[in-house]
Amino acid sequence: MGAVVQIPANSFTFVWEKDWKTTPDGTKEFVGDDDTFFAGRSATVEELGLTPEKYYKFAIRVKNTGDNPVEVYLRVKTKETHLPPAPIPVSIKPSDVIQTIPIGDELINVGGASDYVKFGILGNPSVKPTKGFFISEVCATEA
Repeated sequence: MGAVVQIPANSFTFVWEKDWKTTPDGTKEFVGDDDTFFAGRSATVEELGLTPEKYYKFAIRVKNTGDNPVEVYLRVKTKETHLPPAPIPVSIKPSDVIQTIPIGDELINVGGASDYVKFGILGNPSVKPTKGFFISEVCATEA
């Protein structure tokens, strides 16, 4: 694998603001009372600092310091691809350390410099999220 591009949570453009607070280190902390949450970003390949027409593997770095697992759906979308192809819930167990969770199992071509890459994390409403859930960043590792 090649270079890693880190996209910090404090740069996410899609955030339900009332549910998230930015901590001093730039992570996003869930503070809402809703049954679900969403955070993500839509930006061009160039804006994200990715190399056009290259293949990447995406992952999200999170920490769950709550008492119960949090269940989420993770998605990455480019001009030609959605990963994973169908939403699959991912359980994030309580831990005091940051966990790296892959978004899909495949490499994804990000497209040209002006093409958009969209990614997001959506809480599963059947497993109510709790306070103590943090998003650190999304990492894109070049193949």
